[in-house]
Amino acid sequence: MMKNLLKITSLIIFITLNGVILACDICSPFNFGNLTNRNTIRLDYQHKKLWGYNQNLSDYYNKQNNFKKVAHKSGYYDGNVTISDSSDYETIRQFNLGIILNHRSKTNFLFNLPIRFNEDYYGKIIPEIGPAFSQKNTYKGLGDINIGIQRYVIQSDSFKTWSNTLRLGALLTMPTGKNETQDLLDGDWHLQPGRGIWSSDVNVNYTLQKLNSLGVTIEFNYQIPFKYKRLNRTFYDFEYGRVLVGQFNFFKIWDGALKKGIIIGSSFEKSDQEKINKLSVPNSGYSILNSNIGILVQWNDFTLIGNYLIPFYKNYNGLQLTQNQSFSMSLMKYFRFPKRQ
Repeated sequence: MMKNLLKITSLIIFITLNGVILACDICSPFNFGNLTNRNTIRLDYQHKKLWGYNQNLSDYYNKQNNFKKVAHKSGYYDGNVTISDSSDYETIRQFNLGIILNHRSKTNFLFNLPIRFNEDYYGKIIPEIGPAFSQKNTYKGLGDINIGIQRYVIQSDSFKTWSNTLRLGALLTMPTGKNETQDLLDGDWHLQPGRGIWSSDVNVNYTLQKLNSLGVTIEFNYQIPFKYKRLNRTFYDFEYGRVLVGQFNFFKIWDGALKKGIIIGSSFEKSDQEKINKLSVPNSGYSILNSNIGILVQWNDFTLIGNYLIPFYKNYNGLQLTQNQSFSMSLMKYFRFPKRQ
């Protein structure tokens, strides 16, 4: 009974955490659903697309002191011309290879290797000298490797038909990914394969589950980036915004030879504004509230998960493209080490 309960709980944690992964541009493995009490190899694909600005470009530029002559990556406004910005977009695609090693069903050791294929397109770019032109950029390569540890703090049957589990985790992200940002003021650092900095995460997950696999989960992840210094044309002291992600979900798992599950819930993410030389970057920072739905299928030691996020509240600072489409797919293989003779 307990072994089956732990297996089903692992499936629940996998799918609930997949509901958060695509809110942020570069997320920690905790948000890939790596809370499980089994040795696991997993392959993930995440896809996010942003289009549509949070406010009208012409209205935004009219509010600026130098609105009579404003050049911007997303377009140009000279006080007389109205810009068509419907074609602008950013796409973030990420593949991940993850490994989880479990020790005595109490502690997990994590490793995650991401590969990113990102692009952006802006339908009208106005350089300082020259005609308008469209521009498409691609950013691809190895991302930032993550290593971490998780620990089961509470794992008990506190009630007659309910069990509760509390897990705590810590993570370190290393600047192994490629970063070719030429000027931090260009604002494309979030699309680079790597961020060029070290960062840390702390994670808390609580699950309350009925024995027939009906229950709820609450999860929080707090990402703390360190300062980023780079010498280009000017010396910049750059800080990424800290990111808080949380979610609350209801789930149902149907046990059997072919396990099936469904989850419906919501998640939120809040990112602070970035800073350059201790000054806030105007077009950065946001708050997003998502609804999410996911399904899973497990057969023997294989599990397949699909998840889709729908943002229903978005609040972006300044002028930014907004998140509209997010989905993910994950394939997991559980394994055991051979016993010593």
